[in-house]
Amino acid sequence: MKKAIGILLVCLLVLSAFFLGRSLSSAETAPEDGLSKRNLRLSATTDRNEPDKVIPLEQGNFPEAHYWSVKDVTVQLDGTRMPLEDALCEGLVTVDDVIASAREDAAVGRCKESSQSKNGLAVFRYHYPAFNLQSLYDIYETPDGWRHRITDFSVYGIGRDPGYSIGWDEETGDPIDYEDWGLTFTVTQLSPSGVTLECAQSGGQQFGKLNVAGLMLSRKNPDTQDWERVEPLDASIGADIYKAYSEITPKPEDDLAMGGAKELTYDLEAMFGRLTAGEYKISLKIVDCYDKADVPPLSRNFYDVQWYTIKEFTVE
Repeated sequence: MKKAIGILLVCLLVLSAFFLGRSLSSAETAPEDGLSKRNLRLSATTDRNEPDKVIPLEQGNFPEAHYWSVKDVTVQLDGTRMPLEDALCEGLVTVDDVIASAREDAAVGRCKESSQSKNGLAVFRYHYPAFNLQSLYDIYETPDGWRHRITDFSVYGIGRDPGYSIGWDEETGDPIDYEDWGLTFTVTQLSPSGVTLECAQSGGQQFGKLNVAGLMLSRKNPDTQDWERVEPLDASIGADIYKAYSEITPKPEDDLAMGGAKELTYDLEAMFGRLTAGEYKISLKIVDCYDKADVPPLSRNFYDVQWYTIKEFTVE
């Protein structure tokens, strides 16, 4: 009897140790957010104050990666956690690998996949509890017959819409999917103190009158080579620059001459102060002012606001 009780106690002790050890092991190794169960071992933190970031890539099918409102973006490879940027730049993983893992997660319900299409381009998004991914890899054909490969890979925060760029015309610097509004700009006078240009309009795909909603002056940062906006002396001058179409109140005096030409003159020094030495760029924000009743019922995904790069110049 005593022997039987002793054996029973030993068994209970072994079982208790087994379950206690299992519990401790689980508590120490189980990652947050179910990371261990996912194919994509990527984690990130949403931070709306975090600056957006572009990461140039030399390997794979994507020339760059974008971070939008996220920080601490890391990936686990062979048991080692490291910044995703380092893993991509060192060729330890490619964007294609990341997307493939996200698709596998979506297939078994470990993340949610959504998609949208604009102008024939398919964009896929993968939604995880703490971050999102965006993937675009498609071909866009312009009316001139050129076929452009369009790509985008973004890691973006919760509540952030990353958007994407279809691409830029090498001659004009404008997006390749812009509507043809029949506009031609000719600079007739240019100096650090001001610019005069002629805007001619003929034909075009617009629905209503075209209006100049604002001028932006940008200066190239000599260190980063990025274009940075020059802030106007009076904030009201650039009030419509970043407004959505529905928030803009067009001024009749800024209407363009439809089917004709109009001269536009801007006093740059009065608007922005004396320009220091450097490289500058002038851009105009043009809006299509139309009545919704004038839009054909089958028209969709069209632009009602377009930016035009007018001139780049250098101040010595």
